[in-house]
Amino acid sequence: MGLVGTKSPYIGNLSFLRYLSLSDNQFNGEIPQEVSHLYRLQTFRVTSNSLTGEIPRNLSSCKNLEDFSLSRNDLVGGIPTELGSLSELQTLRLSRNHIGGTIPVSLSNLSVLTVFNLRSNNLYGTIPPQIFNISSINSTLPGTTLPNLEYLALGYNRFSGALPDSISNLSRLFRLDLAYNQFTGYVPPNLGNFKNLTVLNIEGNYLGRGDVDDLSFLNSLPNCRKLSNLISLDLSDNQLSGIIPANICNSTQLERISFSRNRLQGGIPPNFGNCNKMIVLGLAQNQLTGPIPKELIGLSSLTDALDLSGNQLTGELPSEVGSLIKIMELNLSNNRLSGIIPGTLGRCIGLEALPLDGNLLGHSSIFQKSGGTPKVRYVRQ
Repeated sequence: MGLVGTKSPYIGNLSFLRYLSLSDNQFNGEIPQEVSHLYRLQTFRVTSNSLTGEIPRNLSSCKNLEDFSLSRNDLVGGIPTELGSLSELQTLRLSRNHIGGTIPVSLSNLSVLTVFNLRSNNLYGTIPPQIFNISSINSTLPGTTLPNLEYLALGYNRFSGALPDSISNLSRLFRLDLAYNQFTGYVPPNLGNFKNLTVLNIEGNYLGRGDVDDLSFLNSLPNCRKLSNLISLDLSDNQLSGIIPANICNSTQLERISFSRNRLQGGIPPNFGNCNKMIVLGLAQNQLTGPIPKELIGLSSLTDALDLSGNQLTGELPSEVGSLIKIMELNLSNNRLSGIIPGTLGRCIGLEALPLDGNLLGHSSIFQKSGGTPKVRYVRQ
């Protein structure tokens, strides 16, 4: 059940304390002001509790603080500008609270910061340009800020404005999460500077200008030799136009791709078949045309979902669909597919959802056979 109650102000008497972790308990109430007396404190980690009130401004007195983590509480107020004076801070986690206001410019002074997580709060405004005003060539140049940042999570807030080109200067990033904000304009074309990137999530914004080159930034991703680390790419729920690049899957480590609910045109690149580690692909609700590539529909690594619904795809469903033995959801609804559903679909023994409605598909005896698709719980034909 964990520890319960409020945090005692007497905690400030533990003057030699260097490490304090009270995560995953049921502490409530405000953070005692007396914590600021812990001058030797290096780690202050109180995640997953029920803390309320604001972050004390005088915590800036803890000059040796390296890890400051208060995620998953009920904190309110803003981010104190004074936190920008914690020159040793490497980890700042304030996600899943009710913190509002803007990001203080002073946080750009945290030159050794590697983890910056503000996800799921009530923050708004633009991201201070000083955050990205760095040089990826020489991090000792005057004005350089956050040169060591590896994890940046600002998703599920109300940030707005354009993504600056200088965001690509954060060359050590391995995770970038800007999902579900109100960002507008184009996606900076030089994201290929993220040579260590494993996760790129910009879903749920207003990105895209209706231009054919809205996806030009993708050209820098597969062509960077060191981007073999990219695992997850989510661009869904934006306003992106253009054609999916034919070389989209030169990054062979990709496991999850979602471009759903955009304005993409053209055909589906057969090159998706090179993503032999991909388990999820979402291209739903775009304006894609042409046939379903057999290289894609036969990709046996797809085990979670393949969603091509809500497009203008034509032709027959390739027999190679039988290679999707373990896939749980195959959604091809609301296209212009025709012909008979291939009997090889019966090999897909992992299927639980199979929406096929809104097409011109003919009836198949597969749905009358006791041995076919035994786990399917949801079928629309």
